[in-house]
Amino acid sequence: MKFFTKFLATLIFIVAANCNWAQRAINRIEDCFDNLTTHSFGTEGRLNNVCVVDSAYYSNYINGQDFKYYYFYDNNSHLIYEFSLKRMHQNAPWIDFMRQWYTYDANDNLIMRYAETWSNTMEFWHEAFRETYTFDANNNMTESISEGYCGLGCGLENAEKLIFIYDENQNLTTRFLYGWIDGAWSLQARGVYSYDSNNNNTEMLYQFWNLETTSWTTVTKDVYYYDSYNNLIEIVWLDWNQTSLEWDNFWRYIYSYDANNNRIELLWLVPSSFDSEWDNYIKETYTYDSNNILLFERSQNWNYDDEVWEDDWHSILYNSCNSTLVSELDLTDFTLYPNPSNGQYKIVSEVKEGGTIEVFNFSGQKVFSQRFKSLRQLDIDISNQTNGIYVLKVNCKEDVWSMLLLKQ
Repeated sequence: MKFFTKFLATLIFIVAANCNWAQRAINRIEDCFDNLTTHSFGTEGRLNNVCVVDSAYYSNYINGQDFKYYYFYDNNSHLIYEFSLKRMHQNAPWIDFMRQWYTYDANDNLIMRYAETWSNTMEFWHEAFRETYTFDANNNMTESISEGYCGLGCGLENAEKLIFIYDENQNLTTRFLYGWIDGAWSLQARGVYSYDSNNNNTEMLYQFWNLETTSWTTVTKDVYYYDSYNNLIEIVWLDWNQTSLEWDNFWRYIYSYDANNNRIELLWLVPSSFDSEWDNYIKETYTYDSNNILLFERSQNWNYDDEVWEDDWHSILYNSCNSTLVSELDLTDFTLYPNPSNGQYKIVSEVKEGGTIEVFNFSGQKVFSQRFKSLRQLDIDISNQTNGIYVLKVNCKEDVWSMLLLKQ
């Protein structure tokens, strides 16, 4: 419980620290009404020569839930609308999940994000949350207000407010968190930031506001490390021990990059229960195409008993600059099994029309191709390929499907 409470409290600051990412959510999964532009995947999907994410598919291995996300942009490549579906397991039907709208100012700053969720029992959309953002003349975010859903007949009510303070280099130096209590904003916590000569954030001190003593109580500290390219390579989260008055290790992130400075791995470590070493906890890996565009994310949990990594979730990002993948994610028309496999798969479908099947590796190379007259039952064999992640693409008249293949 101690871990979860501090994680939840600090997560607000971590997410807000990436507000620039939320502003420019053009290239991402997870932060308005005029000139709506929808686009299918492929060469026609690029807006103003900017690669945008058309859709995404998220699958959780543990609880079996899957999510599909669809993104819509205006003519300036601003993400203005997001729609998502979910299903409880692979044989369950897809149902509405959430829809979000994004609004920008004349300087391309995201100034509002509004979301609604689908109530499957009541069968209607209801408000989920609204976030509004204020910026200064330098386009620095100075205030963020979040409203949350408080129930039927209540709508949205204030939840939290963030105030941002910057130095002369436009670096964020202090972030204040306020909670909505008894109809007024109440100071809750703050984050204090330090930087090196390259304006890299090197430390974030997190403190709670003590109402009884009217003073700040230190809780945690994040220390950031960078390589010679200013890539973030490590974060150490320290917990302030009020008894020993010393910093205790709390968790640790280690980042790895490829030759193009693309982040390819995040290793999350936690303190060992037996010694002063670090234990594996979570590992995330990221795969890119030849244009350095993120295509695939995978998360694994460490099994302490068997000392192996076990799959937790994965997501596929379908973007407008890659002609290998397609944005159509409706996989209900056919079944593929087993997956993962040793490279041999079977497709069973009700589709009677002819078409083609293609399999690509994540470098965009075609490794399998076959024409078919009917998709009722078909075999795919890529057992001669190396173990890894592949993309299946099925073209059938005007319909196109894509699916992730895992060979191991």
